[in-house]
Amino acid sequence: FILSPQLDLELQPTPSVEFQQRALVINEIASNRSLQPDFIEIHNPTSEAINMGGMWLSDKSEALGLFEIPADTIIEPHGFHVIECGIDTTGFGLSSSGESIYLSGSDLKFVASSMHYGPLEIDGSIARFPDGSSDWFHQKAPTPGLPNERHRHGPVLLNEIMYHPLNAQGAEFIELHNVQSDSITLENWSLIGVNHRFGKADRLSPLGYGVITDDTERFLANYEEATLSLIDQYRGRLSNSGEPIGLLDAYGIHVDWINLVDSPPWPISADGLGASVERACWSDQLNQPQEWSGSPLGMPSPGAANHLTDCPPLTSGGVVIAEVLYHPTIEAMDPS
Repeated sequence: FILSPQLDLELQPTPSVEFQQRALVINEIASNRSLQPDFIEIHNPTSEAINMGGMWLSDKSEALGLFEIPADTIIEPHGFHVIECGIDTTGFGLSSSGESIYLSGSDLKFVASSMHYGPLEIDGSIARFPDGSSDWFHQKAPTPGLPNERHRHGPVLLNEIMYHPLNAQGAEFIELHNVQSDSITLENWSLIGVNHRFGKADRLSPLGYGVITDDTERFLANYEEATLSLIDQYRGRLSNSGEPIGLLDAYGIHVDWINLVDSPPWPISADGLGASVERACWSDQLNQPQEWSGSPLGMPSPGAANHLTDCPPLTSGGVVIAEVLYHPTIEAMDPS
């Protein structure tokens, strides 16, 4: 006899309107534009087109139904939809001082996405990066309807990091630097990588430094001169092979971020040899290894100016000297 082929079919249920709408996210906000209208950008991170017609935008939690998105407004897969905001267009404007924005379902029974943001600089924006992710960054220039970018922002820097101390008596630390002439409160700021949130009393003095460590006792034993700069002890630990480290403001937006690793182009002398990684210069770009150098071996500088305070000029290509390890042990181990 002849066996006939067997066909197995499994019917997939059609996603409900609510299921699809819940996938949409507020992706970018520009609330302080000088010449162009302020806007909110919605992003569809899925591989299916979504009809967002009938959904609502609002800047008030007690009145979610302020602006109804027109019927049959379709966002293509991985696409964007930009809504210009103003009293004449959406019935509400975006505050340049900061507020909360809500995207709600067509029946107003759920909030698909929301964002609470703070003051924005003129002609800048805040945006998710990558698009649709949970991480928010500042942008120098808005990107409505286009993939987002990310930039370092503000006067507070990740400035020095000891992620792999020389021995068990050493201490990890992360140093922040305030490069402006006014003090800054760090209340509700946080550091990813060590899961630390700053308290109400935590501040950076004008042009000052602040340090947090994994072990206060060991830190003070090694760096007594940094006592006045010590802010707190964090509960987490930094990986000896490096990891992403991010500084977030009180609204959860990254102001600085690096992906520190224990291999070039990052300084290898900081990988358990007694050096820290120190910032020599800064720009508006994030995660720039060329802006960092290794401290002299055995001579980290928490709470004080770094050993290098400028960066070499960028080269146009070719071979360059990237790093020199001229003395592989510290003086205490090798008095010669």
